Amino acid sequence: LLLDRVGDDQELTKLLVKFLETRMDEEQGWNIDSIRAAFAHILLDEEGQTRIRTLKNLSLENFQTISENLYTRIRQFEKVIREIAGKAVDVIHEKDIPPDAFFQGTRGIWNYFSNLAAGKMDKLEPNTYVISTVEEDKWFAGKASMSARGDIEAIKPGLLDIYEKLRKEIDQHKPDYSLRKLLAKTIYPLAVLNEIEKVLHDFKRQNNLVHISEFNARIAGIVINEPVPFIYERLGEEYRHLLIDGFQDTSVLQWMNFIPLIENALAGGYFNLVVGDGKQAIYRWRSGDVEQFNALPAIPGSDQDPILRQREEALTRHCEKVNLDQNYRSKAEIVDFNNHFFRVIADQVLTDGKEKIFEGLEQVFDPQKTGGYISLEFLEGDDEALNYEEITLDRILTIIREAEQYHFRFRDMAILCRSNRNASAIARFLLEQGVDVVSAESLLVAGSPKVRFIIAFLRYLFEPRNDVVIEEIRMYFRQTGMQDIKLSEFLRDEFTILPVYDLCETLIRKFKLNEVADAYLQFFLDAVIKFSVKTSAGVVDFLSWWEKNSSKLSIIVPEGIDAVNVMTIHKAKGLEFPMVILPFARESRKNTRTYLWVDLEKSVAPGLETVILRCDKEMESTVFKQLYTDEQQKSMLDLVNLLYVAMTR
Repeated sequence: LLLDRVGDDQELTKLLVKFLETRMDEEQGWNIDSIRAAFAHILLDEEGQTRIRTLKNLSLENFQTISENLYTRIRQFEKVIREIAGKAVDVIHEKDIPPDAFFQGTRGIWNYFSNLAAGKMDKLEPNTYVISTVEEDKWFAGKASMSARGDIEAIKPGLLDIYEKLRKEIDQHKPDYSLRKLLAKTIYPLAVLNEIEKVLHDFKRQNNLVHISEFNARIAGIVINEPVPFIYERLGEEYRHLLIDGFQDTSVLQWMNFIPLIENALAGGYFNLVVGDGKQAIYRWRSGDVEQFNALPAIPGSDQDPILRQREEALTRHCEKVNLDQNYRSKAEIVDFNNHFFRVIADQVLTDGKEKIFEGLEQVFDPQKTGGYISLEFLEGDDEALNYEEITLDRILTIIREAEQYHFRFRDMAILCRSNRNASAIARFLLEQGVDVVSAESLLVAGSPKVRFIIAFLRYLFEPRNDVVIEEIRMYFRQTGMQDIKLSEFLRDEFTILPVYDLCETLIRKFKLNEVADAYLQFFLDAVIKFSVKTSAGVVDFLSWWEKNSSKLSIIVPEGIDAVNVMTIHKAKGLEFPMVILPFARESRKNTRTYLWVDLEKSVAPGLETVILRCDKEMESTVFKQLYTDEQQKSMLDLVNLLYVAMTR
């Protein structure tokens, strides 16, 4: 609905162009579908729903005005810094003092002034050589001539005065400058987000709809301010015993909505149960808050709300914590290894209270239940012909073949991955090697490089000037080692007039895509046949149909087949397998949240109270440094928890 206005609505069109330019400058990509999916997550997130409402009265013109003011304030600061530093450069040039006459030459104070005078604002902070010059009075290079030393000595008081002015300006205004620079990267995404919210709101109102993600917030708005919420009167009579499982992934709003029911049941003397494991909290990206689980029976915010304080007291009176430390699932060797492994990680990696999540992690096991096996392998790309992914895939296949010799069936094996991309690559590889695979998210037909190549070629036949499509085809040639060809030869009528199914089969034969049996190709051709039977439309219509339906087409594995399970770690939670393989376990920590919501002081960006900032290192130079540090620590906990889930299956 929003994109339909592009071209007609000039303000919106300019906004979207600016938005895409910003993303490309940040090298974040410009694919509208991926952007739309990311924004949908922000809008439907519990915090996002609350925050975005504060922007509803802002128009596109308002955002444009705010943006212009933002860039004006940024340029003003940069101009002041350039002018102050430029005076130092002028003083040095007047004396014709060469850079190498100063302490540490081009790495010292001469370079500091020169960089700032040239507008290099990433050099605002002085390095250790500059600090030594000022604080330890180290101004001359060892090889400086007596004449240069005299000149430097003469201008030193003036340079020190300029340096102090720079430091005063930077110390006073850099936090706001850094914040405005960060905000300049998200002001257009924020404006687009606000427009999407308005379109979504109008659509829901016109169609009398409420998104399911809104219910928690709506219920919380009622129950949080009422000692005995009316909407729960009937529920409290009907449900007296409540069991909340997986509490570590419960959001704050969800818990707030349950508390009145639990408080009512406890008042009647009924037993209620909350079950969870903080070490398995892996859904923070869905607003799960493991720290409220760790704080039980305390309730967040109870110190500022008398109703919450009353409910906290009720929970405290009836609270009994029981640590279930007996492991009935795994063999002794597995449990013992995980006890030691995660104790080291918790003690050395987790900080700022996050290590408390792993307090009492050690599980008790039956020493008679032996036979477990753990193997850690560090794969290195010794073979220049293979990259890390190819070496990993080959090793997975070898492990599977070795396991078969020990009488493991395919259905006993699970391969767990952090990302769908890795899971998809493994599933395709194993299928090519004749190993049956079961994988809900990894068997999408559109994930096959061969299928993508065919689709790209079909597009080329009807869009021969599309450089993106041409590059996609040539990239496939390079990746597969296939000899490049003159694409224009395929623009002849003998190809373009073929029915879509015949054309696909011709391309498969021409490029020998079926030399090895490929389930993805077969299911793709089945989809083409079904399309062709239903309609006599041509290739262009098929491509349009594919665009809408490709995400729904998966390879179907018959029930009961002996097949290896390939899935993400998130999908494996709660499951168990006799044998688990965890490949590609070298991912570095990345922030779970790409954007963080923050409240602004009015002076930073007048007219804008709440914004999203990209969660990256630049936040350390702003007043939100602690927020960034907290996110890093929480993201590290997310990563450790994800590893724990994988290694306890």
